[in-house]
Amino acid sequence: MSSMENEKRMRWLDMARGVALLFVMIGHCISSKSVLHHVLFTFHVPFFFVISGYLYRYKKNSFLKDMVQLAVPYMIVVACVMISTKIMGETSYYGNLRNVIKAALLGSGVKHNGILPIGAVWFFPTMYFARRYMDIVFVIAKKELHRMFMVAAFVLAGIVLASKKVWLPLNVDVAMAAVLFMYTGYLLKQKQFRLNIITAVVAFCVWLAEFSCGRFNLGTRKYGLWCVTFAGAIAASILLIELCIYMEKGKMLGILNRFLAFTGRHTVALLCIHDLDWRMPFPVWGAGIAAKMSAFPYQRLITTIRRISYDYAILLIFLLVVHVIRICVRKVRGAV
Repeated sequence: MSSMENEKRMRWLDMARGVALLFVMIGHCISSKSVLHHVLFTFHVPFFFVISGYLYRYKKNSFLKDMVQLAVPYMIVVACVMISTKIMGETSYYGNLRNVIKAALLGSGVKHNGILPIGAVWFFPTMYFARRYMDIVFVIAKKELHRMFMVAAFVLAGIVLASKKVWLPLNVDVAMAAVLFMYTGYLLKQKQFRLNIITAVVAFCVWLAEFSCGRFNLGTRKYGLWCVTFAGAIAASILLIELCIYMEKGKMLGILNRFLAFTGRHTVALLCIHDLDWRMPFPVWGAGIAAKMSAFPYQRLITTIRRISYDYAILLIFLLVVHVIRICVRKVRGAV
């Protein structure tokens, strides 16, 4: 593959990650009882895993790279939450450091058995262990059929644990179920699968079937009729991939494409900022103001725009600081 083709491939993949993250951020701002919330949760997190699987390539020391990309940001967020909790004391969300540690070890996005949620960064340990399961599959199984059986075994184990209400630390059980989405992404790349009109209609119908089956939430282990919900999430992910490829070719969507690609390139940093923006010991994104606007018909819309805009502003400041630091480091090295 030429460098130009590789650049184009990476552009639409960045756009896909950007779309997924925007859906995650919007999903955290709107009412959990709304239809839009239901729609987003049918595919937005699985879509991340499908994209990750599309980029997956087994390497012996990949766990070290993943430690830097996933474990380190997770620990940084936990450290920030601990500092915030220490400053705010009993008035903080967690109340004390012990509750923060418990939340970090469980790694859940929702409250479970009295342990408070760690927030949106539950995704980081889940992705880390999902990649480790993929490594195990590719180390042990050399034939595609054998890999499929191993993936099925992991997925069924995750579903059984969820049915028994067994939540393992750091979402190890959720990662088992997520392997299916990663492996699907891997197969899509290997087979160079593309939709035509007939397969697109079939995929849309499968997604509609998932939507009608009730709530599906990977983070809370609510799989519903899993054979339908998992298939629907995969179908929706394939449709979104096709949409991003189509958008990447559209010259009229240049600004939107660049914005989505920018978001996709900085998903880890932006997700960390998004997770921390409601935990700070000082008011941010006007949450207090929005809470007083109960009579305003578009309160949630205003709050959503305010919060997402705040997250992007902090990201830009962070990137600027990093850029300045790099320039200073280069100058110091040059002087030496």
